[in-house]
Amino acid sequence: IVEWGSDDKFVQQLYHRCGGHDRFVATPQQTPYAKFSIEHYAGYVEYSTEEWVEKNKDQLPAASVELIQSSTFDYVGKLQSFVRAEGAGGRGSVAQKSVGAKFMESLRDLRSRIDDTAPHYIRCLKPNDDLLPDEFDPKNIVEQLRYSGVLEAVRVSRAGYPIRYTHGVFMNRYYMLGDLGQDGTKRNKDIHTLAKFAAKHVWEADQKKMKARELLAATTQKQSFSERRQAPKVQKRKKRLNAQSNIDIPDTEEEFENLDFGTRCAVAGLQLGRTKMFLRREAFDRIETLRVAILGKSAAVIQATLRGKVQRIRYLRLKKATIKCQAMIRYFLANLEVLRATRKAKLEKWASTMIQVNYRRYKFRNLGAEKKQAMLDAAVIIQAFIRGSLLRILLDDMMPSRGVQLGVKVD
Repeated sequence: IVEWGSDDKFVQQLYHRCGGHDRFVATPQQTPYAKFSIEHYAGYVEYSTEEWVEKNKDQLPAASVELIQSSTFDYVGKLQSFVRAEGAGGRGSVAQKSVGAKFMESLRDLRSRIDDTAPHYIRCLKPNDDLLPDEFDPKNIVEQLRYSGVLEAVRVSRAGYPIRYTHGVFMNRYYMLGDLGQDGTKRNKDIHTLAKFAAKHVWEADQKKMKARELLAATTQKQSFSERRQAPKVQKRKKRLNAQSNIDIPDTEEEFENLDFGTRCAVAGLQLGRTKMFLRREAFDRIETLRVAILGKSAAVIQATLRGKVQRIRYLRLKKATIKCQAMIRYFLANLEVLRATRKAKLEKWASTMIQVNYRRYKFRNLGAEKKQAMLDAAVIIQAFIRGSLLRILLDDMMPSRGVQLGVKVD
């Protein structure tokens, strides 16, 4: 900033040098007030040059400079050569840089740092103008997204190939879309073959979607029999055109197979590079849908196999436990049956004995006196014989010599 510079001279220089630029506008209503407008991506922004030079001097107030000059510290005294006060002339190494110059220098540093790195930006949006919690204004949010260029960046990104994977990452993520190997267990590890099968899957998904739309449109347009007879014949359907690549989309699998590899990928929204695979948003969404479907089926098969194995193991354990329980219960029931049979047999034996005793007692009581006496005599004789025999055996055991004296042979 030069000492003789002013706001009027600055704005006149702007009108003279930038008047022919497409984004610089200075209307007759703005010129008397030293104003101008610049067209940014969000729209026209009006600027005023009032006190423009003064604000860009970046000078300390006179009182602050006097305070520094009155300091007795040596280090503060050294700072006086780098300080430019209000109304002071001359040239200084740091004092002649304006705010705009410093901003441009910091902007250059920022640009060089961005070029050397891979930054990620976080866009903060105000939910409402009153800064109140739990208040969401959709219109305000959309305006911020539009004016900040986020929607435009998303549109441009979707128009190209926003999804980019290296060959290794693409193979590891979408290997399930490829064909099985010759052994039937391993997938094909060739990126060219995988891209071919992925393109075919995307085309098939697009065909199914188109047929579903046509069927839905046919069902919504219901006509009577007479109207269908009077309706003109349906003309042959025109070829669909890929909007991004300007290539006719084939309607049959034979037409798709007759295309070369590059055309197949272009129809599906893929591009195979030397080190990366490029995907359009629509192709990426469909490939992701296919991937999720295949993984879901595989997960279902794995779950079914694992659950079947778990249930079989559980069944075998239950079967073994059931057999043990049945054996124990049957053993208990068999013992119970044996006890019941034994008790029944004892009871029947006791009953038969009692019946015999009572019957014999009854028969004996009904006998005559002579028979009773004869039976009593016979019983006495039998008892005497048995008791004599038992006594002799006892005496032989106690006095074996006595038996020899009596001439009885003792074995």
